[in-house]
Amino acid sequence: MGLFRRMRPDDAPEPDLEPEETHDVAPARTGPWDASDPRPDGPYLDLGGLQVPVPAGLQAHMDADQSGRVIRVRVEVAGSEVQLAPFAAPRSSGIWDEIRAEIVDQIHADGGRADELEGRFGTEVAAKMVVHAEGKSGRRTVRFLGVDGPRWFLRGVVTGAATTDPGAAQVVEDLFAGCVVVRGDSAMPPRELLEMRLPNQAPAVVADEEPDFNPLVRGPEITEIR
Repeated sequence: MGLFRRMRPDDAPEPDLEPEETHDVAPARTGPWDASDPRPDGPYLDLGGLQVPVPAGLQAHMDADQSGRVIRVRVEVAGSEVQLAPFAAPRSSGIWDEIRAEIVDQIHADGGRADELEGRFGTEVAAKMVVHAEGKSGRRTVRFLGVDGPRWFLRGVVTGAATTDPGAAQVVEDLFAGCVVVRGDSAMPPRELLEMRLPNQAPAVVADEEPDFNPLVRGPEITEIR
């Protein structure tokens, strides 16, 4: 029975009743976070455009390009590595769908295998990439994570134990979810890398060459250990 019933003429008036208030419940936010979001407390490695949570045992390595610009941070934890890079995105839409399609096409073109799967952060790419080292070819298991935020996109490239072991995967995913992207107010074209800096404004590192698509190729680095 509803909150109201039809009254007959001989009924005595009833007190006014109001329907219970209902509120739309926003889905729980689990990260990665925008700089304007309330987020969990904890120590962060402040890299400018990206803040990375610092769990026990973490090691962070900064890669730079020819000009000394930081292009990504590589975090080692739980027998795994995740490469993190934040990018600008349009105000009206995300870019992960198109970037994901490009990643899949590139891996197939190189002779590897790539599957799109549903994971903690939505659709991700699970891949067997063809890699070349010391004159030999092999395959490496890689996970590509992507999250679209307000005018930004955060990419994570995962290798190591977290590609197959659920326990290691949870550690890496928790770290990825805890990242904070600092987009800033300046106008930037989509896909432009957000400016990152070395902790404590350390001197820039000069690289020998620009990075290519292969996320497994390491450039010059500065290491920050926590």
